[in-house]
Amino acid sequence: AAIAIIVLILQNTSEDWRFHLFFWWFSLPAALMLVLLLAVGFLIGLLVSVLLRRRRRAQLRRKAAAY
Repeated sequence: AAIAIIVLILQNTSEDWRFHLFFWWFSLPAALMLVLLLAVGFLIGLLVSVLLRRRRRAQLRRKAAAY
């Protein structure tokens, strides 16, 4: 499905592919939409938590070095 969307994007102008994406999205069953939204949200949450954890760890190291 992702490959088909990429092909559509490459073939059409920016206005066109946006319409195609919306059309494809609304043609999906509601349950599948919900699953996709949850999956995307979960992935974004994971990325954010990893970034925050890294930043916090760096700050702790700096504090330890300062003492």
